[in-house]
Amino acid sequence: MRQFIPFEVDDTQYQMLHLPVSKSIKVLTRLTKMISEPVGKAVSAVQSGGEASFLDQDVDMNLIGQAITTLGDRLDEATVWNTILELLSTVEKANEQGGFTKVAPEVDFIGKPGHLIKVITQAVTINYSDFLGPVQGVLEKVRRSQQPAAQKAPSTGSSGGLSSKK
Repeated sequence: MRQFIPFEVDDTQYQMLHLPVSKSIKVLTRLTKMISEPVGKAVSAVQSGGEASFLDQDVDMNLIGQAITTLGDRLDEATVWNTILELLSTVEKANEQGGFTKVAPEVDFIGKPGHLIKVITQAVTINYSDFLGPVQGVLEKVRRSQQPAAQKAPSTGSSGGLSSKK
């Protein structure tokens, strides 16, 4: 049995159900198609000795430009909007009566695009956390593999011993 999962964005209470499996896979496929090439370029640049890790935000500006251009080329408004609607299809917002009402994106997010992005981010996280966790682990390994040996070692205090916080 599916149960509502509560979350909060900017002091607004929401709840949502996981998407049905078929819809979840379709949305994940669409999201993957949207971001795979830009993310792939960033990972390849890091792996091939490009400027520091994109995860540390020390990325070659040409790489960022290429990723944004690729992402823009891959997106069309209808696909993005339909994906947003599907991600929000099980999201409900707290109402003044103490219950919850299905979100109406055209009404609930007028003048609040940043808030909408945060809600979408929560919907993606809730629906795909079991998938995103391992992906994040792989990306973290890539980032660590690019760190110089000195950065991987524990820091020492001025006396040469390991530093500790009191």
